[in-house]
Amino acid sequence: QRRVRVLTEQDKHRVFINTRKGFVRLAVEFGCDVVPVYTFGETKLHCVSKIGYSFRLWICKKFYVALPIFYSIRYFFGIPIPIPFLSNNHPLTVCVGPSIPVQKMNPKDEGFDDYVDNIHQQFISELQQLFDKYKDECGEPDAVLELLPVSKND
Repeated sequence: QRRVRVLTEQDKHRVFINTRKGFVRLAVEFGCDVVPVYTFGETKLHCVSKIGYSFRLWICKKFYVALPIFYSIRYFFGIPIPIPFLSNNHPLTVCVGPSIPVQKMNPKDEGFDDYVDNIHQQFISELQQLFDKYKDECGEPDAVLELLPVSKND
């Protein structure tokens, strides 16, 4: 989760979901449906500095501490001025997809992990469809949803 904060970039739509199945495991264990949700506009709230990026990423991997440096641009008399630790004024649009039904299973049951993997893949697919469906309406027609990490080593 700390790496998420360090790898955030303005106007990049990144979702760290490929290796995160804990929420699906809980949903299956308790029989709760899962619902894909995406918020457009979050990537415009902050500008994230690349100053010391490699060092900050190393700190994050080594000590599990995120050191994001974010700022906002404000204009004074037409001159852009970066102001640290302040967010931009930008509207957020929350899009909610269809509920994915989940059957309750005991984690000790045979097939539990396969069922979790199946629901997780359905969730990712629905999230991608949700993003593609609403990106035009939300003013980001060229946006691409990056599903990370690409491999387990990332």
